[in-house]
This record gives sequence, C-alpha cells and structure tokens, in this order.
Amino acid sequence: MRRLYTLDELLSQCDPNSPFPEEIKAWEQADSVGEEWGRDAGA
Repeated sequence: MRRLYTLDELLSQCDPNSPFPEEIKAWEQADSVGEEWGRDAGA
C-alpha cells in the first residue's frame, strides 16, 4: 500500500535556498501560447 505523506513531510525534504534548475528558468521565461489559464477543455 502506498504511503500518504503530509505537506510538512514533503516540505522537510526541500531546500528552499537551492537554485532553480536552468530548465525551469527557461520555462518560466517562455512566451505564453494563449491557453495556459482559464481555458476549459470542452470550450
């Protein structure tokens, strides 16, 4: 059976001072394509 983790357990594994990976920086700086927010799948 898969163990369920609490938010505190997951956050305790993170280093808030670690730098973002380059892939994340590039993704955050990419231009939007227009369907990122508020678009319903059936619309």
